[in-house]
Amino acid sequence: MAYSAGVSTMQRSLWRDLISLVFAGLWAGRGLSMMGAAPEAFLLLGVVCVVTALGIYWRDAVHHHADRVLDRALDQCVRRGRIIGIIIAVALCRQGPYQDLLLPAISMVLGLSRIVESRAIAEATYLPAGLGVVAVAACGFVVPGHWHGVVAGIGTAVVLWVALLLRITRFTSTTREEAIIDSAL
Repeated sequence: MAYSAGVSTMQRSLWRDLISLVFAGLWAGRGLSMMGAAPEAFLLLGVVCVVTALGIYWRDAVHHHADRVLDRALDQCVRRGRIIGIIIAVALCRQGPYQDLLLPAISMVLGLSRIVESRAIAEATYLPAGLGVVAVAACGFVVPGHWHGVVAGIGTAVVLWVALLLRITRFTSTTREEAIIDSAL
């Protein structure tokens, strides 16, 4: 989504978090399916995603909390670089015996882009979340066999969920007026 006059900072913040949530849900689903989890685990995954989505909506749409973008050009470059990095990771991992490393590779791209994105957006959870995803992806590379996807999938999802929940709960300590003032800066 390009930075235009028709898209508010609040809408970009809402979409950014919802895309992270969808990614976390998909990655956790892949990890659970590789692990051979019971259907109840997928139901629990759906409940976690819905509750987190409601919290994101409550924070952004109801209470008008938005991310403060410090460097729009860097933010756009990070988003483009993330897409290019994922395409390269998919192209490299689809060849030969490296197919099991697809989830850790994409998680690594996501974590590294989140670290750089922390310089573009005034959000305290981006840097720790990026470092956490990179650490989980690195662990996903070193475990044997099909556990690559399980560790990277579920681990990345947990890190992203914790970061999203920290953003939601951290917001509850501020008032609506403080959030509006912060978003205007």
